[in-house]
Amino acid sequence: MMSQLIHSIQNLFLDDLGKTNLLGKIILAILIYAVMKIVLLIINKALRRFSSHKFPKVPESKKITVFSALNSFVKFIIYFIAITFILDLFGINTSSIIATAGIGGIAIALGAQTLVKDILSGLFILLEDQFNIGDYLTIGSVTGTVEEIGLRKIKVRDDDGSITLIPNSLVQQVTNYSTHPIKINVKFPVPYAIKPDEIGAMIEKISEECRKEVDYFTAAPAFSGIDGLADSNYTVQVAAETISGNQGAGQQLIKQKILKEIQDRGIFSTTVDENSEKAQ
Repeated sequence: MMSQLIHSIQNLFLDDLGKTNLLGKIILAILIYAVMKIVLLIINKALRRFSSHKFPKVPESKKITVFSALNSFVKFIIYFIAITFILDLFGINTSSIIATAGIGGIAIALGAQTLVKDILSGLFILLEDQFNIGDYLTIGSVTGTVEEIGLRKIKVRDDDGSITLIPNSLVQQVTNYSTHPIKINVKFPVPYAIKPDEIGAMIEKISEECRKEVDYFTAAPAFSGIDGLADSNYTVQVAAETISGNQGAGQQLIKQKILKEIQDRGIFSTTVDENSEKAQ
């Protein structure tokens, strides 16, 4: 009875010639995909555990970058092996192609020359230590923080939170701001009735508050002078320096502090009242 049941199950996946039929091939392809996912999960877990170790002579950003690229490379290899098995399963002979042309030849034969360029460019980016994950930089027209460096592409998040994917082969000119602090400037108009000395004292107070609240200012906000003159006001400039990647947050904090201080002191409302009295 048991043997008949086993024979019936086998017949579901075999054709008349005793070879695996289409249903059997589909089932095997699904199993290969499942095994591939499990292997990737195990490898990713092992890489994360290994990357959590401390390497005294290796900067943290460099360590993250290398393990990110290694993870991408392992994923590429496992996907390639799985696809090769599935193609063989459906009767497409890949062994002769691999033997004669190699992986690079397959990519070119499939019209994926850019894939080879992207991978080679990614390797040069890592070997030359051009930039690392967490660096704030400009690549072409894109400015933001590097979130991922893979074998094929780079993921950059700009100040608005948008993600841009840049193929490695298109990374030709890079401006890396992470090696030095970033200078920021905040400008705001002030009525002529307010003396620059009063504005200077206000900015000194703001500077102390900013340094107490956050630790990313490498040079505290300071009154850098008058930037321009208009009919009813003059423009004041506040300059500061922040750790790379924090310049946007630094500007917003300074603006918030300036607005609060102006409102607390009633600077503009006092000026408006004085002008109204003069007009009467």
